[in-house]
Amino acid sequence: MQNEQVFSKIIEALRLIYDPLVPNDARQAAQKYCDDIKFDPLSPLYGHALAHKDNCHPDVARHFGLGLIEDAIRFRWNDGTYGPSEKKKIRLAVVDLVFRVVCLLRLSQLNRFLRLRLIDIRGTNDIMEEKGFIKAKLATIFVEVAKREWPGRWEDMDHILQELYTSGQTTQELSLMIYRSLAEDIFIYEDAIAELRKKDLQTAMICSVSSAWVLEEQYPEGAKIEGPNELILMRGDAGNVGWLIRWTTSAERYATDWQQQQDVLAERLAVATLHTLAAQCEWILPKAILDAKLILISCQLLLSNSSEIRMAALECVLVLFSRNFPQIEDRSTVIWPVLDEGGLDIIFMAYSRAQSKAGQGIEDESEYNFTKRLVQAVVNLGVIQICFKKNISLIPKQFKKYLEFICVIGQHPSMLVSAMTLEFWITALKHEYVKTNAAIAEMLPVVLELCVQKLAQDTLPTQEYTTIDFDSLGEIRIFAANARARVSEITKLLVQIKPVECFAWMDSRVRNEFEAIPSQMDLLDASKTPIINSFMVTLDAAFTFLESVIIGITIAIKGMDLSISQLQNQQLVAHMDNLLNLVFNFLTSRSDTNIKADIHAHVEIRSKASTTLVKLGCTMPDVLLTIYTDISSSINNMMASNSVPLKDKTHMLEFLLAICHYSKATPKEKIAIFNSIVEPVVTEWNLPQTAAILRSTVTFIDAVGITALSNYVKSQRVALDVNSAIDVELFPEIDQCRLSRQTILWAATTLFTFLKRLSDRSVESDKPEALTGTTETLWQPYLPKILPHVLALIRCIHGLWAGQAVTILPEELRSILEMSDAEKAQILGIQYSSLSDRTAQRSFTDQLSDNWLSDSAWRSFLLDFWCDRIHIRSAIRPLVVNCPPEFIHQSLAQLLPLVLGYIDEKLVQQWKSLLEKGVHLSTPEDVIAMENELSSPEDNISEEILEEKVLRDLTRTYADLLSRIFVSPEVKGEETSSPKAKKTRSQALHEFMLNTMVRENYYYIYNHCSLLRRLLILRL
Repeated sequence: MQNEQVFSKIIEALRLIYDPLVPNDARQAAQKYCDDIKFDPLSPLYGHALAHKDNCHPDVARHFGLGLIEDAIRFRWNDGTYGPSEKKKIRLAVVDLVFRVVCLLRLSQLNRFLRLRLIDIRGTNDIMEEKGFIKAKLATIFVEVAKREWPGRWEDMDHILQELYTSGQTTQELSLMIYRSLAEDIFIYEDAIAELRKKDLQTAMICSVSSAWVLEEQYPEGAKIEGPNELILMRGDAGNVGWLIRWTTSAERYATDWQQQQDVLAERLAVATLHTLAAQCEWILPKAILDAKLILISCQLLLSNSSEIRMAALECVLVLFSRNFPQIEDRSTVIWPVLDEGGLDIIFMAYSRAQSKAGQGIEDESEYNFTKRLVQAVVNLGVIQICFKKNISLIPKQFKKYLEFICVIGQHPSMLVSAMTLEFWITALKHEYVKTNAAIAEMLPVVLELCVQKLAQDTLPTQEYTTIDFDSLGEIRIFAANARARVSEITKLLVQIKPVECFAWMDSRVRNEFEAIPSQMDLLDASKTPIINSFMVTLDAAFTFLESVIIGITIAIKGMDLSISQLQNQQLVAHMDNLLNLVFNFLTSRSDTNIKADIHAHVEIRSKASTTLVKLGCTMPDVLLTIYTDISSSINNMMASNSVPLKDKTHMLEFLLAICHYSKATPKEKIAIFNSIVEPVVTEWNLPQTAAILRSTVTFIDAVGITALSNYVKSQRVALDVNSAIDVELFPEIDQCRLSRQTILWAATTLFTFLKRLSDRSVESDKPEALTGTTETLWQPYLPKILPHVLALIRCIHGLWAGQAVTILPEELRSILEMSDAEKAQILGIQYSSLSDRTAQRSFTDQLSDNWLSDSAWRSFLLDFWCDRIHIRSAIRPLVVNCPPEFIHQSLAQLLPLVLGYIDEKLVQQWKSLLEKGVHLSTPEDVIAMENELSSPEDNISEEILEEKVLRDLTRTYADLLSRIFVSPEVKGEETSSPKAKKTRSQALHEFMLNTMVRENYYYIYNHCSLLRRLLILRL
């Protein structure tokens, strides 16, 4: 009677909790009652009565009753609340919910008829009627008891589950759910309770899931040695077939019933069985997998007409193919026999069927999801089972067929699916044993063609796939860029297997692309719409592929013996002529299209072609050196005919210089080649016209077109449109000024490129063999010819920002100077990229723009300070720190007194003025906040803060210069011939500064204790 009242109160409380019309106070009181009842020692018995189907309680009450049992087991099982007898009652109550007459379960003599009769007295509803959350909760409770009691205090649990499995479909499903959850908690998830009894539970699971024959085969002595003093008995019931065979047989039978009768119940049990099997695949004994024919049956079920059965079977295959078997023999006896005897054909058939269904349109994502999981399994088969680290002898018989399968997957229209195969290629081509297999070499042309196709993919994946796989266009671009980088890496690895053969294949492949240039160019010229056609994308891919091949060949040749590498070089020379002629012909091609997008694309690809030549010269200099005369002649002819833009001319000359610099030519040969390349450029740099232009700021303003542009603005003042272009035919003077600018900038850019290329810190190659002394010898006769005009150009550009130079401009041009880069780009109709997005490979003009022009909106004071800082960092500090000892007095005596005196006086005056106005950036936090504001173009920073920021930067740069001189005489990364020479130079510099400069800069040094302390040490 009392229990009935408790049940009534619980049911009423649950009604109040879930009734949306009940006041909040009543709901909270009901919730408190439900929480309090959990602490009642009799709560498991209440839960059993509430959950049992015969009591006809609502599902909400039944689920709450199961929760009472679970709470008692999880939180009060071992705290003294329940003794052994109470624990047994709770355990029997749980069993009663799944099979009421527990005593009868132990009577193995019951015939089939009696077992069927017992179905009517179970504690749950029929399999198709019972709610899923009820069954899931009941299985969870059973597992919680098992983790605490089995096997020591619950020896017959496995027998109970066997009886449940054979007693009916409802109890069979519960049995499957229980074993699945138990395996996950013990082997897969880091369950805290399972970890406390890990050895006992794992041993019990292995002995119950494996057959008696497998256990006897695996452990002939009946025990497993865990340590010097520990043995674990590994014996199951005699004659036990084991759960694994029981499950695989049932899964195959249910799948057949579904195929023949479309039995929904059979499909449901087949899926549940396969899910349970998937939970065992990660840990079960390999011999048990072979004994149960698990892989073969799982592969066969991939061809089922039921999408749910196929997906569940695929989970088993995926786990097995992803499993890391500790012994090599396990792979050879478990995995390969199935695949070599038709399993791989079945998997390929399943993939083909999925594609035929997906080709009809993705109305249901299930087929596409199945494809993705299947591809993941196939790739894991190669990465984990074939390319495992210790593999030195194991390759399946069907390995070539597997490679062909991977290539077929690589052509899938989904970018995500096709990119999955890249992981296998990278892993296989890096594996020391697998990459030597003959099947890999046979597949080289196919894989190379696939790489070219991936690089040349000019269309986005279909909208169906992108909608499923990605959330935004940005994600697609990032994924595509990463995939493209991996394809380039694969190309490099492929080429290293057979360098000459791959280069010959590439030569033929690229020639086919270039032979289509005339017809494609005609189509491009005839186009009337702004379109970047596939031809441009194909050429871009061709040059990217060429770069990857070149790098791969270089790596391969470096690892060869000298005699073999020389032979390889000779074979490569035969193909090099054709390749270079193709590139040269493309660089001299022209397009008559007026579409801005196509013009930009063509220019970009031409630039990529010319930079590819430079990389070719850096990576294969010795091969190219043998045909250097022909290469040089071709390039000189192209440059003489003016058929190549100035930017490409620079790259071509850099290509020749790279061959010279990185090859193993003799010093005499290098000097001759170097002079033939550099001498014409230096002559161009020292033309009389250039000297006249750089004579003064006024002549420079006239030559670069500022005066002509100013006159144009004045003449058009009445009808001036900022967005209109200048008519060059009406104002040829402006076009002539443009040519003058290009001439000067080309010579300056080319010389800067030469200097950078001949430095010893090249990114494209290892450190060249030429020593620093040789490089200095090469440049020595040219530096006196180069430096005067460089300094004159800097002076002229700096003079552009003097006050008088700006004031002579018309108002319209002065307003343009105040525009930001983004505003100018918007007016010109071009794409704007911020400084952080621009490439690190910067030209000489970019350096000039960044360093000396800076921000055109700053007024003269800020420009002066900014330029002073740039001068110190770019010119004065390198000159002072690296000046040879014998030239210190001669070179610095007239320079440093003026420079340091000027800077010191300016700093004293400006800091004094700043202190009078008030300091804005008084703490490091203020400086950081100001830097963040400057990085945001939308924020307006006051002029006072900007002035203080620039003044601080100049002061810091000046202090760094003095620190380099006094505090840190040995500059890290400084290139000198020997430590002794470095010490001598430092001593000479200290002596010069102490005798010449200290008195003139006493104010600054006195206020910097570190410098003063260093000076005192030097004096002592």
